[in-house]
Amino acid sequence: MSTLRRELIEKAVTSSGVSDFIPTIVAAEFIKNLREKNIMRQNFRTINMPSAVYNVPRVSTGTTVYYVSEGSTAPETSVSSGVMALTAKKLFAQVLVNEEAIEDAVANMMEVVREDFVDAMATAEERAMIQGDSDYADTTETEGDADADTWYTKDSRLAFDGALALAESGDAATKINADSGSMTTSLVNRARYGLGKFGRYASNLIMVVNPISAKQLREDDKIVTIDKFGPQATIKLGWVTTVYGINIIESGQCTDGYAFCCPKDNLVIGDRRKIKVKTEEVIESDQRRIVLSERIAFSIRYPGGIIEIYGLSTDAST
Repeated sequence: MSTLRRELIEKAVTSSGVSDFIPTIVAAEFIKNLREKNIMRQNFRTINMPSAVYNVPRVSTGTTVYYVSEGSTAPETSVSSGVMALTAKKLFAQVLVNEEAIEDAVANMMEVVREDFVDAMATAEERAMIQGDSDYADTTETEGDADADTWYTKDSRLAFDGALALAESGDAATKINADSGSMTTSLVNRARYGLGKFGRYASNLIMVVNPISAKQLREDDKIVTIDKFGPQATIKLGWVTTVYGINIIESGQCTDGYAFCCPKDNLVIGDRRKIKVKTEEVIESDQRRIVLSERIAFSIRYPGGIIEIYGLSTDAST
């Protein structure tokens, strides 16, 4: 990290005021690091939101092209449009740091805090963007009582519907039941076919799989892995392989037994407020409270342009 950036972070995190705003130059670096650690930011579209609710236009019915003979009148065609609404939601984290730690090793502590914030926010974002379900009802107000089936009421997954929830909506493409089988190239092909017109261009498709399914694909003799692509290969976080032109991405936040596939421009991440850091002194305990927050949105342009594979094997030995 450059000396300037380090000084800016130290100023933002060690200032005694309670309304310190992290400088734009540092906020940009936070977002860059988030993108490096969040496979959803790496592979899907991100836009800046000028307002808390931002309507992104989309074409519902496009132009029709006809053949006409010389001198004849071409039929009229029209374009109908709709909007996709992005609604910003806040993700928030805070940590208490002992003043002694800051005093004794300011530069190192600032780096540790920054990296910890980036890791935590990237994980929360990716988890919400994949597993999120804003209507999930089995919740608890006591964090210690939360488990895999019961979510804490402030769980990041409650902020918005993630890809798996969107793929289970009534408007999505028909789901594929793997019948407890392993992830195979055949299932990838079926997913592309199931997307219909949205699966027309394989190079524009992304499939996100869980770690067990990724392992099964890597062990498939028919799969071309990164070592076989040579010096022209582009390595991205979580990249497993390319099947029939479709990039397969592994995410630790994708629920075991599930995968989803959609065009890479169909899921949209909105950044309303990128990164904000505030601090305050906790006098009674001689600590400093550091708070990180952002406002983001997540939605889908065309609900029919996503498909889910469910019922995949959860046996890592297969």
